[in-house]
Amino acid sequence: MSYHFILDGMLPRDLAEYLVASGFQAQSRGRLKLVSNDDATIWLYAERVGAIVISKDSDFETLAKDSLHGRLIHLRGPNMSTSQILDIFRQRMPEIISALDAGERLIKVW
Repeated sequence: MSYHFILDGMLPRDLAEYLVASGFQAQSRGRLKLVSNDDATIWLYAERVGAIVISKDSDFETLAKDSLHGRLIHLRGPNMSTSQILDIFRQRMPEIISALDAGERLIKVW
């Protein structure tokens, strides 16, 4: 199954490039052409287009818990370099995809 990801503004563009190179559709928040770029607008857009938000922002976890359809990969932990974030996703992507395939809506990645 192919997934569409929307990356929050705190995440590096390199992550979107990695996801695209891995066969997924991915956009960074800054590249979305929306009237507003706030968390709620991004969340509603992602729900509407069937995308999965990837964020370090705990506000998205609240939105995910209140949502019936939205999906979130919540990257937890201290500030990380781009290479650390990419390493986490390279290592954990099989688990993340399995969780998405199983229908999980909130996936916490440490």
